Amino acid sequence: MGTEIDPRNAIFGGTVNEQAFDGMLKLGYRNGHFEANAFYEIFPVIDYKSYGMNLNIVTRPEKIMVPVAGFQISMIQRPWHLYPSLAINAKLEYHFNRWSRFFIYLRGESKLRSDWNDKIVHSGYFGVAYKLTNNK
Repeated sequence: MGTEIDPRNAIFGGTVNEQAFDGMLKLGYRNGHFEANAFYEIFPVIDYKSYGMNLNIVTRPEKIMVPVAGFQISMIQRPWHLYPSLAINAKLEYHFNRWSRFFIYLRGESKLRSDWNDKIVHSGYFGVAYKLTNNK
């Protein structure tokens, strides 16, 4: 389980907004080289919410630096309407040691925004996560 923020939006603002909170909650499952997680994102300043699922391939799961890549299927909720969306993701996790339950990561996302006439939006996130079990 974990949480993410978009540091660019928090510090500088985005292309359509001033400085604002854009955060995400995640709950997932990992087994060896496969990861699946569900998420809920909220970005109140632009009245944006999204929720969905990421399906990822984990390379080097037993190491301290762990690359992960995959795709996302989601729904974007705007006032009075839902929009389907797809994205590709890549993240790099840093596990403090092999036995630590906490880890941090950076994640990049390229998302097809069907709420904006199919524009592709690139975002970056910083995350903190906690492993409920201490498997690699």
